Amino acid sequence: MYKLIWKEDDLLQEKKLNENLANQIIQDHILLNKNIRCLDFYNIVKTNFTILLNKLNFEQTTIKKVNEIEINRLLYNFLNSLYSYIEYLERNFKQEFSKVKINIYDKSFSYRLLYNLRIYMTHYDFGVTIIKSTYNPNNITKEFLIDLNKIITSNTINKKFQKELMLKFQLGSHLDILPILKEFKNVLIYFQEQIILELSNHTKDSIANLLSYIPLKRVDVWLYENESFRISLFNIVTKYYFKLAHEFIYKENLFQNNDHHEINNLFMCISEIYYGEKGCVCK
Repeated sequence: MYKLIWKEDDLLQEKKLNENLANQIIQDHILLNKNIRCLDFYNIVKTNFTILLNKLNFEQTTIKKVNEIEINRLLYNFLNSLYSYIEYLERNFKQEFSKVKINIYDKSFSYRLLYNLRIYMTHYDFGVTIIKSTYNPNNITKEFLIDLNKIITSNTINKKFQKELMLKFQLGSHLDILPILKEFKNVLIYFQEQIILELSNHTKDSIANLLSYIPLKRVDVWLYENESFRISLFNIVTKYYFKLAHEFIYKENLFQNNDHHEINNLFMCISEIYYGEKGCVCK
């Protein structure tokens, strides 16, 4: 037996539910939880990426000798967290993820390189094996080089990408990873943005359904199964909404950004569902 319980004027209220309605609530809760975890994975990747990029930007112009092991440690952290993020998406949102991945893999060289570099680093060697310094009259610059020949001949990377490298670069070429990472910064944001948009219809429906059981005072409502607590309805909606707002929309400066009108329209739509009025958004 299922029922909803909530407090109203310090008194406990309850409403019985049939199994179909209860199961839909549970599925909506599961979907929002998966969306929250997706944002958690994204933020782990973004943190590891930012630490690596900041380190390379700092070391690029410093006179001191660069610690190659530390550079590769940070590169491993970033690439392995990126792989975990991708695996989570593929396992939980296979259909939506496939559309996004194919589009980005085909269009972004930086994504293709980093995706295959992780495979190479897992099975063969460090990614950055040469740190080249160039001394100028007023400064010093460094390049953090990947040995493309080693990657091409490793036989671990995607065959199509292997051919692309062979056609694009001369034998014995090296590639500075810093410009690749700088390009990938926007690719990573775009990746998460497109995942959210692909899932948006399901997400909006789940939020609307859960909120339909919650009184206008926005008190929390709990689902019980056979007198045992199962899930909280308002808590999961609020957690997803604020995580979307603070850990993606605002953090990546997407709000009211004309280059990201689709995600802004979605955010305004979810805000309207959450607050029950137009133009009201989380700050």
